[in-house]
Amino acid sequence: MKLEKLHQKVKLLQKIIEKIKKIDKKIVFNLVNQFNQTLNLTTILKTIQIKRSTYYYWLKVKNKLKEKEEKYLLQQKRIKALCLHYQYFYGHRKITTLYQKTFNELITKKKVYNIMRKNDISCRLRIKKHFTYRNLKNNLQVIPNLINQNFNSTNPLQKLFTDITYFKTNQGFLYFSCIIDSFNNQIIASHTSNHQNKDLVLNTIKKLPKISNPCIIHSDQGTVYQSLKIQQTLTKKGFLISMSRKATPRDNAVIENFFGQMKTILQHQNPFLFQKSPEKIKKLINHFPKFWNNKWILSKLNHSTPFQYSKNLR
Repeated sequence: MKLEKLHQKVKLLQKIIEKIKKIDKKIVFNLVNQFNQTLNLTTILKTIQIKRSTYYYWLKVKNKLKEKEEKYLLQQKRIKALCLHYQYFYGHRKITTLYQKTFNELITKKKVYNIMRKNDISCRLRIKKHFTYRNLKNNLQVIPNLINQNFNSTNPLQKLFTDITYFKTNQGFLYFSCIIDSFNNQIIASHTSNHQNKDLVLNTIKKLPKISNPCIIHSDQGTVYQSLKIQQTLTKKGFLISMSRKATPRDNAVIENFFGQMKTILQHQNPFLFQKSPEKIKKLINHFPKFWNNKWILSKLNHSTPFQYSKNLR
């Protein structure tokens, strides 16, 4: 009785094969799964005229593809988690480095890029540079440009860059003065005020650390930086003063780029930033240097934060 049933199974299998013009891997695996309870593998493969070595090769490839798919899904899950953790601030290059550091696994930038694009988790910061050209008075002294767009520094406190930006509030403007060290893009001094004047800059300068070696501090040709009091204060502290050429914001690119990123990040973190009270906006602005120095990773610093980069060199 059992033998008859077995023959019937084989005949059924043969009829199925006759109706199938071309046998592919998927059909073979389905047939094996369907008949493996009553027929042994050798009988099934012999009936459908597939070599045993071919079947095992296909099975090996299938398992590899399954492993590859599972690995891809895991990588996708990890990349999503990283993007969410960093609030979608970073593009595929930084996420690639973070992935490799966090999970100790190599992954290509192209793969990360494709996963981020496919899942709509790309960097959501859109940095737009808005340059303001100042009208200068002819009777103000302009100091030569000592930087000449050479922004590289080999040590801290060699080249500093400063400028003022503004934030609109429902009660006027807030002005943020900042000084950045181009060695590691660290904010080393900053001050916020309701007025764009000499006191704003002087209060920023007061927060500068003492220097023991020559250090250039570079600004644009804004009237406040041409103030005799400002220049004397900087000179007394031992700084060499440098100024951009007229209407050439690229000469102060370090600080210009930073301000663009700062405003975009703050707007991203607080979508209704400029609807908040001036006090709340001022608090967020004053907290930003700490966030930037300790949390924001930069490609030029081997994907470290400014603080981490300095700490690693000690």
